[in-house]
Amino acid sequence: MDRSTRADSPPQWSIALVNTALATAVLALGVVAFFASLELALLVGAQVIAQSVDSAVRGNYALATLRNLWLLIGGVLMVVFVIGTLDYFFKRWRLARTRDVLLRLLAVELVVIGAGVALL
Repeated sequence: MDRSTRADSPPQWSIALVNTALATAVLALGVVAFFASLELALLVGAQVIAQSVDSAVRGNYALATLRNLWLLIGGVLMVVFVIGTLDYFFKRWRLARTRDVLLRLLAVELVVIGAGVALL
């Protein structure tokens, strides 16, 4: 028997409300995770650049280039992520399984943010 037709399943409005709150949290924390990943990339990049470049000026340019590329590529991926998440949410916002997908996305974002906080 399908979960949406069982007698003990929660009402549709509560599923939609939880899914809306989760989607909002996923999108907000997605931006935070993007900037945390930028800081991680700069941290790792600075260590690699410091070991491989003999000039401080070259190192500064290399680090600025790394940051700009990360922002460009990551920004495009972030836009794709936001559009994909909103598309998935608006097509399936009343389904209970949407909550599972959003919780998995939230867990991945929290791992990225946690790694950024732990390493900085």
